[in-house]
Amino acid sequence: MKLPGNAWTSLAAGYYHAAGEQSCHAVWAWGDNSNGQIGTGKGYIDANIYQFPELVIGPGPGLIRFTPASAAVGATVVATGTGLSGLTALSVNGTDALASVTNNSDNSFTFVVPAGATATGTTSVDAGCGSASSTAFTVLPCLTPNLQSPTLTLAGSGQGTVGAGAFDAGSTASCGAITFEVQKLRTGTVYGTMAEPGLLSLTAPAGAVFTSVDFASFGNPTGSEGNYTLGSCNAPNSLSRVQEALLNRGGTVNISASSGFFNGDPCNGTSKQLAVRATYTYPVGSASSSLEYACADLGSQPVQLTLTDAQGVSMTRPVSVTVLSPPTATITGLNPVSATPGTTVMASGSNLTGATALTVNGASAAISNLTATGFTFIVPAQAASSGNLILSLPCTQLLTQPFSTTPLPVELVQFTATLAGPEAVRLTWMTASEKNSAYFEVEASADGHTYRRVGQVAGHGNTTHQQEYQLVDKGIRQYATGLVYYRLRQVDQDGTATLSPVRTVKVAPTRELALFPNPTTGSATLTGVQPGALVTVLDAVGRPVFTLHASAAGTAALVLPPGIAWGLYVVRVGPQALPLIVSQ
Repeated sequence: MKLPGNAWTSLAAGYYHAAGEQSCHAVWAWGDNSNGQIGTGKGYIDANIYQFPELVIGPGPGLIRFTPASAAVGATVVATGTGLSGLTALSVNGTDALASVTNNSDNSFTFVVPAGATATGTTSVDAGCGSASSTAFTVLPCLTPNLQSPTLTLAGSGQGTVGAGAFDAGSTASCGAITFEVQKLRTGTVYGTMAEPGLLSLTAPAGAVFTSVDFASFGNPTGSEGNYTLGSCNAPNSLSRVQEALLNRGGTVNISASSGFFNGDPCNGTSKQLAVRATYTYPVGSASSSLEYACADLGSQPVQLTLTDAQGVSMTRPVSVTVLSPPTATITGLNPVSATPGTTVMASGSNLTGATALTVNGASAAISNLTATGFTFIVPAQAASSGNLILSLPCTQLLTQPFSTTPLPVELVQFTATLAGPEAVRLTWMTASEKNSAYFEVEASADGHTYRRVGQVAGHGNTTHQQEYQLVDKGIRQYATGLVYYRLRQVDQDGTATLSPVRTVKVAPTRELALFPNPTTGSATLTGVQPGALVTVLDAVGRPVFTLHASAAGTAALVLPPGIAWGLYVVRVGPQALPLIVSQ
């Protein structure tokens, strides 16, 4: 009798025999077998064989093969086996597929790979005679990748983003939409040598795999520290054998420096060594829908792309992105091209958005009103009379533009602003020389942007001698801020004005005491108190009634003693006092 496949088995042998098939393909044999045996292996020594039938082939279905052995979701597959008629259940790698069964016979059936089936697993069937299973079928991703390596030009800021979809060049999927995720990869290099017949050990860090072999030679290579060159003796298969040993492996890999490993001695009688330099790759961060790059990433950057089909089946592919510098910036003009310190200059050009620093004739200057096509700056007092404007941009870009300064009519050598008591600031300044100097205006600001005139001091016209000036700004509490900004506006006799550097003065904030309700019948709240300050309540003749300390919030809860007489009281905090009226 022929079994499934190409195997045959004997049912019975001897003087005479018989065989019969029961339901579900159970085959029985019996007879007088004194000169032979039945298919189960029992021989003539068993005297009972001829009386009782023996089960030769057990009942139940069997799965033999799948055609094809691997297919994507939605593909049609033929399963071949025995006892398959009347299927009552079919599970393909964990997912029910009975509804798709067609052409069901005793020896085969056809099914469609169901959505949700895992890549590997168990395919099982139930039929009238029992069940069977097989792990021989593999579900393939339903997508066909078509990938590319894009180019990313950084923005003027030196930053750039590439989306996962930029690596797709038209991938297709028969089972729905494809999702893409990307993850940065980093590379490292490892190298080493080993004399025959030792073992060369190369180790990739945890999570990394070897992705390329940059040099391999079994013979007499020269060099050190990974900088190897071929010698006169070299096994022709050095590179391919080392690639077989290393690629797509992680951890420590041992490679035999022996003629046996390289299938022969490349130069008999010569001392040989194995030299290898290899690159490993490892993921950085986590997978996401996009990747960020900066100036430090210029050049080709390795990326791992994960494609996932609608059934959740994923595949990963190595790709790369080429990161390019931002567009070249230019300065096409300065207006004016020569100016005195303190003058505002407008620069025009292109791709200037990412500008980070500016020096003018050797002195640092602040960049203002920056756009892609221009910016402004104030010529610093320390700028030399001639030199260059140097603008720094991301990715080491430097722009240079000739610039010159003209001497100030007034050479200011000192300008200070200091407190002169709790209510005033003293401004002092000194000049080394003056030319056509009309006067100085002192300006003040509470926010550093909007200035108002405080006072004016006459200049000395034309002088080459040192001159000293001062002005006192009284009543500085009017600014209602803890920091006051001051600057000088020097005005020439022709009306030309030049601004000095800004000076600042810290002013202690003033607290305004407030008391409410007032009048009161029993309690009141005091606000505007210095936290922790002593608060004293006095009667009309100055006698203390009670004291307490202000809270951290600068308040004090005044709870009057029971039975206190109505009338006028005084609440005192240091030199400040407020009247408190207690009513009936």
